[in-house]
Amino acid sequence: MAVIMITATARSRRRSRPFASGAFDFLTKPLIDEELLMAIERALNQQKVIEENKTLKAQLDSASAWKTSSATTIAC
Repeated sequence: MAVIMITATARSRRRSRPFASGAFDFLTKPLIDEELLMAIERALNQQKVIEENKTLKAQLDSASAWKTSSATTIAC
C-alpha cells in the first residue's frame, strides 16, 4: 500500500520523517488537484511495476528450478 502524506507545514527537518516511515509521497496544503492526482498516479504505477517484478521473478525462479532438476536427471 502506498501512503501519501499530507500536511499543513513543510519544514525541511520534518519532511524526511514520512519517507523514513515508508511514505511514498509527501504533499503540503493547500493541495493542488493536479499534484495530488500525479502523486496517486505515480503510486499506482509503482505498485504495478512491483507486481510485474514479482511475477517475473517467480517465472525466472520456476525456470531456474526446472533447468536444475533437468540437469540433475540427465546427469544421473
